[in-house]
Amino acid sequence: MAQEINDTMINRIGGLNGSRTVTGTGAVTAINFSQIYIRESTVISTLTGTDLTTGVTSNLLTNLGISAVSLLAGELHVAPYGTKISAITLTSGSVILY
Repeated sequence: MAQEINDTMINRIGGLNGSRTVTGTGAVTAINFSQIYIRESTVISTLTGTDLTTGVTSNLLTNLGISAVSLLAGELHVAPYGTKISAITLTSGSVILY
């Protein structure tokens, strides 16, 4: 059975929360995004997800299988449905959050 598409899904795909470019190695916290676009070769040291229903946090680097790897320009990584990206810290590179 196909899943019905709703407004939340469309907003998630369309980046309704806007975007934010992240450069440098400082922690970026208190954010609400669902996608990470890699602008250049990038290593992410911290990527925290927060469950939208329970508020429980998780390590998205592990969940997405991108821990301790150099991500390539053009890659797009999406948080699991029902989870927002709530914090990110880069080791190198730059990303755009949507």
